[in-house]
Amino acid sequence: MKYRTCVPVAERTPGAASRQLDLALGASDYAELRLDYIAPSRVAEALELAAGRLGRTVCTLRPRSEGGRFAGSEEARLRLLEEAAGFDPFLLDVEYSALSSRRGLARRLGGARLLVSWHDFGGTPGAAALAGRRKRMSRFGGLAKMACMARSTADAARMLGIYGGRDRRLVAFAMGDPGRISRILCMHLGSPFTYASLSRPTAPGQMSVAEVAALGGAVAP
Repeated sequence: MKYRTCVPVAERTPGAASRQLDLALGASDYAELRLDYIAPSRVAEALELAAGRLGRTVCTLRPRSEGGRFAGSEEARLRLLEEAAGFDPFLLDVEYSALSSRRGLARRLGGARLLVSWHDFGGTPGAAALAGRRKRMSRFGGLAKMACMARSTADAARMLGIYGGRDRRLVAFAMGDPGRISRILCMHLGSPFTYASLSRPTAPGQMSVAEVAALGGAVAP
């Protein structure tokens, strides 16, 4: 099977992000442009520089409350997400918390292809809670991303249990060392891609593109 990867690009300036985006897309199927690492006043510049490559790029503007770097107001963040939506990226990462608390936000984003995301850095909820969360996230359409911190392999297995059958509209895996293998196995269960780094990881337990290729081959049917 084909192991598709998405490489996060987390640079502080538009120029550096553009250069790293070239490297990421040269080594990976997709890239994630972390706009929250860039000063809000320069996000538009970063989008302009990346415009020709956004068809393979996930645009993310993660707030601090969800483990990101954006420290401004939520309304300012949503205005920047609207701007990013206008560039028609492959996917626009929008947190479930934002979509569920702001009626009409999906419409406000102009029909962008959404990656509805949810993270739990404190641990992994029970199976019923995870299944309920997945069902609620599905109301917003698009793809869903669910990532929880694993303290054990049982936590990682519980994250993979969200898939049920082959759910091709879900990217779900466990963070942390106990969850590393879930970043490979999720693709066997239907995930369209997994996140991987070129060099330094941007999340706990994240593998490199080379590791995904090597381990993917080892567990291939």
